[in-house]
Amino acid sequence: MTALALALIATLNVPHGSWAGELPLNQPLYFVLNITTAADGSCKASIGFPRASEATAPVTITCTGSQVDLKVAGTAVPFEIVASAQAYALSGTYDANGRSGPVALLPLRASSHADLLPFMGDFTDAAGDAFVFSESLGDLYYFNRRTGRTGRLFPLAPGEFFGGPTWLIYQPTGFMANFSRVKNGRAQSVAVVANGQTLHLNRSDIGTASDIHFPAPDATIAGTLRSPLGKGPFPAVLILAGSNGQPRSGYYAENDFIADQFLRLGFVVLTFDKRGTGESTGATGDNGVENVAAAAFSFLKTQPSVDQHRIGIWGISEGGIIAPKVASLVTGVRFIINCSGAVVDANTQEIERTALMMSTDGFSKQDVADAVALQKLKFHYAQTGDGWADYTAAYDRFKGAPWFPDPYVGPPASRESSAWIFWRESGGTAPAQYWGSFRGPVLLSYGEHELLSDVGENVELFISAMREANNSAYTITRIPGAEHSMLLATTGSMKEEREHTSYALAYFLLLGEWLRLNHLIDRVSEDARV
Repeated sequence: MTALALALIATLNVPHGSWAGELPLNQPLYFVLNITTAADGSCKASIGFPRASEATAPVTITCTGSQVDLKVAGTAVPFEIVASAQAYALSGTYDANGRSGPVALLPLRASSHADLLPFMGDFTDAAGDAFVFSESLGDLYYFNRRTGRTGRLFPLAPGEFFGGPTWLIYQPTGFMANFSRVKNGRAQSVAVVANGQTLHLNRSDIGTASDIHFPAPDATIAGTLRSPLGKGPFPAVLILAGSNGQPRSGYYAENDFIADQFLRLGFVVLTFDKRGTGESTGATGDNGVENVAAAAFSFLKTQPSVDQHRIGIWGISEGGIIAPKVASLVTGVRFIINCSGAVVDANTQEIERTALMMSTDGFSKQDVADAVALQKLKFHYAQTGDGWADYTAAYDRFKGAPWFPDPYVGPPASRESSAWIFWRESGGTAPAQYWGSFRGPVLLSYGEHELLSDVGENVELFISAMREANNSAYTITRIPGAEHSMLLATTGSMKEEREHTSYALAYFLLLGEWLRLNHLIDRVSEDARV
């Protein structure tokens, strides 16, 4: 723990919440401890081991005021920790098979968007290092534009954050950010400590950002509109997130990092909270998301600084899937960039995802076949309303299997599940149907380790759709080393998700070069070269 990590930390009174710790054994043992404290001072705890595929173990815990005494059994090395809430952590000692020493558990605390707003934005130094900080679902994330390094940060004190060595591993501390010189509600500088080096960076305003609202069917949508400095008209792009209830920044703030790249390329950029998420109203769910996206595109077109002849869509996963459908609902979509979005229908994609992910994660051929069979029964019922008895029989047969339920199959147990509605209304329609009528430039990109759908089948279907549209202005790329979200990976397996450290910078570079080659921008500025 560095001096930077220990300074200015508010005193903790009770050990409530989640804590990241590591025991310095011959094989370091990393864990996350979750403590729930009742009004009478009693407490309960659970413990997980993220580096061991989220394995858990029994915990016995006693809380006395700010002190905890916990014993963990059922692991290769049972251990005990006696600690109390100190200025910066749960600090105390551990005992593991007679070996003992000091230990400090750091708090994994979420913050509000408003609390993190002062620290969001771009920071650079004279040597060329550039960091982007953004918030997603109560956590602060960083992206080093020079190296591609990214990670999640947790607050220790006002303006001070720590992160671990990988994306979802938080101990030992591998990254510190200490923001300072707050002016008009925004930190003007940050000291970053990583890999034994300290960087001092100053805020760099590459554009403006304003909160906006616009109407959509049965909802009012909140978002952020970014604009380059100077006078327009500027090209513009709508950012479409992946599935489920994502905030405007996307999961892990990826959409904001992409939006930042477009801003550097001279684009007006619109991001928005999906329905029922963040500051947007309306019902959550993926049904009809293309109608909300169409409303967002129409709003973007009304901005006076936007060049009406250079407006497009960038979408990731579901965002890329619905992009051509959005283009069929509005006028003026000049280009589409589809990042990892399937071209096959959503139900087929899910079946392919199950097979690819389970095979990569080491399941047997029989397990894969069983899971795929369950998926086919599920989607047959969703589409036709027939076969409920066959589906429930398979559900009961496989519900004890190690691949059941999520993340591999996600089977609803009830006919009342809202998932059936999406699969019935939208799951059977292939995006290729809409690609077949789009005639603008298209960039279709998949990572080398794409596992959410069959890339070969997607590409074949896409090329066929482009022929139907008589559209030769398309580019298909595979990004070396990348997985679905353009993070660098070894196999794309879900088991390595917690170990991610970096984005594939090749993808960020690709955006600018493709836009230039398709005459959507005149040049790629030095500011946009990662």
